Amino acid sequence: MALQLQNPHSSSLYPVLTLPAEIVAQIFMHYLPAYPNRPPLRGNGSPTRLSHICQLWREIAIATPQLWRAISFSVSNPDLVESFLKRSHLLPISINIDIDLGYDMTVAPLLLEYSGRWEYAAVRLDSVPPELAGQKIHLPLASHLEVQDFSGEDSPEDKTLIFAAPQLRTLSCRCFRDQTYLGHFDKETWASLTVLSIGPPARVVPILQILSNTKTLAHCSIEGLITFTEDHWHTGMSISLPKLQSLILSPDRYSLSGNRRVLPIVVEGLQHLAISEKVFGVRTLRLESLVPDLLQYWNSAPTFIYISDATKSTSHYQEQLPHVSKLQAVDHHGEEEMKALWKEWSGVNINLTQG
Repeated sequence: MALQLQNPHSSSLYPVLTLPAEIVAQIFMHYLPAYPNRPPLRGNGSPTRLSHICQLWREIAIATPQLWRAISFSVSNPDLVESFLKRSHLLPISINIDIDLGYDMTVAPLLLEYSGRWEYAAVRLDSVPPELAGQKIHLPLASHLEVQDFSGEDSPEDKTLIFAAPQLRTLSCRCFRDQTYLGHFDKETWASLTVLSIGPPARVVPILQILSNTKTLAHCSIEGLITFTEDHWHTGMSISLPKLQSLILSPDRYSLSGNRRVLPIVVEGLQHLAISEKVFGVRTLRLESLVPDLLQYWNSAPTFIYISDATKSTSHYQEQLPHVSKLQAVDHHGEEEMKALWKEWSGVNINLTQG
């Protein structure tokens, strides 16, 4: 039940009401998930709940912009979302947006109006609304972006949503169509990245096109790598990633064959590698030499290697790779282990699509 301040004895009955507004605001901040994680729009754990306790606390909550800067964008509550955006004043924001066939067309101007304040953003596209098709959304403050595009084959490539984020450092993206990866981001956005997570699916040719624009990349994870075509080997293309420190490669479940070199890259500074044997394909011979040959081709000498879906033991691989100070081979997919390694190596412990 809400406290009624009309009672002249309220402060004596509830000493907490005598706390300075600055202290109350700090307590409110600890009630919410740590930024950039998002609280619910309503109910327990939301800043909205704090504004419904009593008039005094409502005033404090509304006057504290930090409470309103992490937002789950809801097409069913555009007015509530807009109140969050306005109450956060000019602060950078963390936002999660799900755009589907039920998308409210009146929301588009709201998205574009506040896009200049996106710092952390997750966008899921099940369809591209006509009023957003081909639009370039400028994100001057964005440092972390997650994009999932399931709009399908019937969506023209020139009707996709384009993000221009020159300060972007971390990008996680999953797209239904190969060329959508390139279409969603301009070259300046790719060039600024230090952390990149892609797929599934992830075909070699668009991956190579992306990597050719990411010279500052330090950490990369490619999930669902499809290596059934060898056309890219005939181009003589070899991409140098001089700053890459960690790389995770897992295969697409439907890829029946692969190439022993997997990706034509040079990664001289690579320190950590997590890779599935299945990336190499099921028809490859001399499986025991695949990883050593791969590292030789990449001109790479990592100090830590994790091998999943391994048909050989850890001791066998240690004999093949005596220079590696830490090596682990497991006979299962190792999905959870790879996720943990990704968090450790990249330093990214954010998933805006959850919560």
